[in-house]
Amino acid sequence: MTKVLVGIPTYSGADKLLPWCLQAIRQRTPDQTPFDLFVADDSGKPDHARRAAEVCQRFDAKLLVHEQNKGVAASWNTLTRAGSHELVILLNDDFIVSPGWVDTMVYFLEQNPAVGSAGYFAFFITRDDVPQLLSGPDAEVTPRDPFTKVPKPEERTQRDGSDAPGRCMAPPGCGFGFRRSVFDAVGGFDERYKSFYEEADWGTACAQLGFPAYSLQWPFCYHIWSATFGQSPELAAQTRMQKSRAAYIKKWGSHTEETHVKFMSAIPFHHTKWLGSHGPQEAVITSEHGFHQ
Repeated sequence: MTKVLVGIPTYSGADKLLPWCLQAIRQRTPDQTPFDLFVADDSGKPDHARRAAEVCQRFDAKLLVHEQNKGVAASWNTLTRAGSHELVILLNDDFIVSPGWVDTMVYFLEQNPAVGSAGYFAFFITRDDVPQLLSGPDAEVTPRDPFTKVPKPEERTQRDGSDAPGRCMAPPGCGFGFRRSVFDAVGGFDERYKSFYEEADWGTACAQLGFPAYSLQWPFCYHIWSATFGQSPELAAQTRMQKSRAAYIKKWGSHTEETHVKFMSAIPFHHTKWLGSHGPQEAVITSEHGFHQ
């Protein structure tokens, strides 16, 4: 049976975000697929690493520590290389999984060898929603608008889990999976991106080799969007974003939209299989928005 490596980078989440994330993983994973759980502390702060170690001990996760802040891409590399697993899933510490999250990713990656990586669909929530969400393994909360924070119950009622995965420029960095063979072919994550553009660069590098990214539409996970940046403004500094954008353009010769068309349009559409709320499904995905025939 396939054993998966699950990795979570953390910078300032040891007090709230990381415990929530790990609790959800342990509470909401009735999946059949076994996995090894790793956390990478990228704070560069001994006191934070100590608190992260305490959290990891509570939830049976192995802690890896960077002595100095290296950035998200470096943390992803550290986590991916922590084991020899062929399948890897990386999650932000502000990401709350839902039942089925492991099995759906494993099924998609194993059934579609032409795929570079796949990301999870996630509803936006706030910190206030988390206690209710973690009140039980099947608990749900009402999604919110990511900008206004207003509850949007129609977001859930409009989805039944049967939508096909869609191609995308890159999987969302908050939660995605890939095969180690693709990771090795790309050469890992480019550590020049401390924060911002790291997933865009990954998606571009995979597409250049003919491996497209997909966005799964089920299960419905949850993301406390920008929670890490919100409590760590130094990571979201405009200068850091500008440097990442400049590094991307220098490396690829154009911005993401142009590069996306250049590489992704050359990749043929394939017969695709995925797990939805109604079980295994398959079709030829004929657009980047998930429409299929």
